[in-house]
Amino acid sequence: MELIRLDPVFAWVLRTSLAALFATAAIHKIRDPDAFLRAFSEYEILPHRLTAPTAIALVMAELSISVGLLIPLGGHAVELAAVSLLSIYTLAIGLNLLRGRRDIDCGCLGPANRQPLSGWLLLRNGLLVMGGLAICLPISGRSLHFMDGISLLGGFLTLALLFNAINVLGAQTWRWPEPESLS
Repeated sequence: MELIRLDPVFAWVLRTSLAALFATAAIHKIRDPDAFLRAFSEYEILPHRLTAPTAIALVMAELSISVGLLIPLGGHAVELAAVSLLSIYTLAIGLNLLRGRRDIDCGCLGPANRQPLSGWLLLRNGLLVMGGLAICLPISGRSLHFMDGISLLGGFLTLALLFNAINVLGAQTWRWPEPESLS
């Protein structure tokens, strides 16, 4: 039985989209490390003394994965690292949801776009994991042409805009009331 073979354009759309996702996530963390450290520590997964070193390691992992997805060297180590990191994030969200801790910030969108934990984030991350696994499939051997570059750009922009729109919608749906509206 022959395995599914991805079209190279589809594989590159997934690669570039995941690379952009990891780069954006790392940039949010680097721009406001204190907010990231607060959000990360609120998950209460690790002992306090391991929170800061692990936070630094996560940022480094996200940057490395982002670059590695754009410069494939053969094998699937980077793709599996992306899937693993997304799975770890998903497990951390799921664990806190099981604990009934929906009131903490997911830390997904940076400090300017706080978003509480929800089942929606599990679904979103599950789809991202599936995208990471898809790029581990064999790629067809067809050669790329100029029009494929246009398709790649269009596919990337479509996924980026769709991801952003869905995240904003999810954040708005689950947004906390503003402090002035509580009085």
